[in-house]
Amino acid sequence: MAKISQTNALSMLITATDMIARMSSLIPVLTQAVRDAKDGLAETDAAALNDKIVLAHADVQTFAAQLEQLRNA
Repeated sequence: MAKISQTNALSMLITATDMIARMSSLIPVLTQAVRDAKDGLAETDAAALNDKIVLAHADVQTFAAQLEQLRNA
């Protein structure tokens, strides 16, 4: 197994720490999206429910894009 230098190890640790920090900032966004979806299921007005579904879909797409950015960072 190849050894890595102390500089490379430190760089990898900094990168991992940065990714963890950015991912942890996404957790509240995902949690709120789940709450919003649950609240939307209690909606009886079809138009309002449709609006909530559209917003939730946009939130999921935004979250997926943020995860993709983290993956490519």
